[in-house]
Amino acid sequence: MGHSINYVTCANKDINKCLKRHLATAYDPYESSGYHGNMTVHKNIICKSRDEAEEKIRQLDNGWYSDHAVRFKEGRKLTWLIKYEYHC
Repeated sequence: MGHSINYVTCANKDINKCLKRHLATAYDPYESSGYHGNMTVHKNIICKSRDEAEEKIRQLDNGWYSDHAVRFKEGRKLTWLIKYEYHC
């Protein structure tokens, strides 16, 4: 049994599609019937860079399959950074 931690980005307007696509496979079918469901989307957090977004997620993470999504600026556009983890 392993443990997978993933970071993905997606366009600001596509957060729901992006979450659905990535979380649909974020589990081991031999161990569970689906994603654990511990995702928190922080709509009010906007970081200045991807590095700052990763640091913010580390601060928010409680270490127990605590998944988060925050936005960061890429030039003039906003992009979501999503962190999710699961057994594999």
